Amino acid sequence: MRNKRVLEMTTIAMFATIIFLMAWFPTIGFIPLFGMSITLIHIPVIIGAMYGGRKMGLILGIVFGVSSWFVALMRASQPFDLMFQNPLLAVVPRAIFGFVIWYVYAGFKHLIKHKAASVAATFLVVTLIHTLLVMGTAIAMTPFYEGVLGAAIFDFLIYTILPIVAPLEMGIAALVGTPIVLRLMRSEFFSEDRYQDEKALNIDEK
Repeated sequence: MRNKRVLEMTTIAMFATIIFLMAWFPTIGFIPLFGMSITLIHIPVIIGAMYGGRKMGLILGIVFGVSSWFVALMRASQPFDLMFQNPLLAVVPRAIFGFVIWYVYAGFKHLIKHKAASVAATFLVVTLIHTLLVMGTAIAMTPFYEGVLGAAIFDFLIYTILPIVAPLEMGIAALVGTPIVLRLMRSEFFSEDRYQDEKALNIDEK
C-alpha cells in the first residue's frame, strides 16, 4: 500500500511538472491565435487522469487551472487571456474537467473495444467538455467580462473565434495524445491494475 501511494504521488508530481512547464514556456501550452490561445496544456491532464483515475484527474485539473491563472496574471498576451485572471474561470472548470475525464475514458473503453478508437474518442470528447465548461462559465459571467473586455470584443471571442479554435484543440489533442497513450500502454507504465474505480462502476475489462 505504501509503495502504491509513493507511486501515485510520484506520478502526480511528474504530470504536474509537465503542466507547469507547458504553462510557463510561451507557445508550448498556450499557442496564441486570433486574440485567444489554442490550449495544449490539457493533454497531460487527460493522460494522467486516464492512468490514475478520478483523484489524479481532479488534482491535475486544479494544477492546470492554477497554472493558467498565474500565467494570465503575469503575462497575458491575448484579450482572451485577461478573462483567466479570474480564478472562477481559470480554476473551477478545469477542476471539473479533470474529475470527469476518467468517467469518459471508462465509458468509451466499455463501449468501444478497439483500443486506439476508445482513446482517441476520449481525447476528442473530454477536450470538447473542457471547452464547454470554460465557455459556459464565461457566458454565465457575461456582464463581468463585458465590463473587462467590452461587449463587442467579448462577443467576438466567444461566438466567432472560439468555435474555430475549439475543433483545432480537439483535433490536436487526439492526434498528439492518442499515440502517446498507446505507447505508454505497451510499456510498464499502464501495466498495473490502476483502475480501482472501475469496480465501483461495474465496468469489466475483457
